Amino acid sequence: MSFDSFTDVLASKYAKALYVIAEGEGEVFEFLEEVKAVRKSLESIDDGERLFNRFSLMPKDGELLIDTLADELRLRIEIKNFLKIILWNHRFSEVLNICKSFEDICDEMKGLVFHVTFAEGFSEEKKQELRNVLKRASADNSDVKIIEDLDDSLIGGFQVRHKSKLVDCSVKSKLSRLRATLRGRA
Repeated sequence: MSFDSFTDVLASKYAKALYVIAEGEGEVFEFLEEVKAVRKSLESIDDGERLFNRFSLMPKDGELLIDTLADELRLRIEIKNFLKIILWNHRFSEVLNICKSFEDICDEMKGLVFHVTFAEGFSEEKKQELRNVLKRASADNSDVKIIEDLDDSLIGGFQVRHKSKLVDCSVKSKLSRLRATLRGRA
């Protein structure tokens, strides 16, 4: 396992734990807004990554930062304590990744994430057209997140995954259905 994938897994585990707490409180949206505010505040700090590593080494400074941040942003106690747990576990250098992972989980649970796989050679114009259709199709017409991949085995076209549903408009699937139909008639 590479270091990047380890940190992604780590961020995801912390984020999922926070999501469980938010869901248990019935306040996922409120938690999400506070986590976004924390991330934006921390991103605005100059020299962020080196600063966060420093707090991993000097927890008292990190606690002071968290207390100040909690006061300024009026964070609920759960978020404040969550940040301190990250600090005490010497993971504060990953706090931005954890916040982003939490935001991604919330988006996924709201149903605002589409996974789109394009065949090689799918024009940028057609990609943009599909993105616009997906945005218009979202229930509350809010911003959607589209995760894009390329798969040359599709031959042409695209696939869209949303939650457990798959819309397959690839040449590969059309050929498979045609093959099955022809075998059924032979």
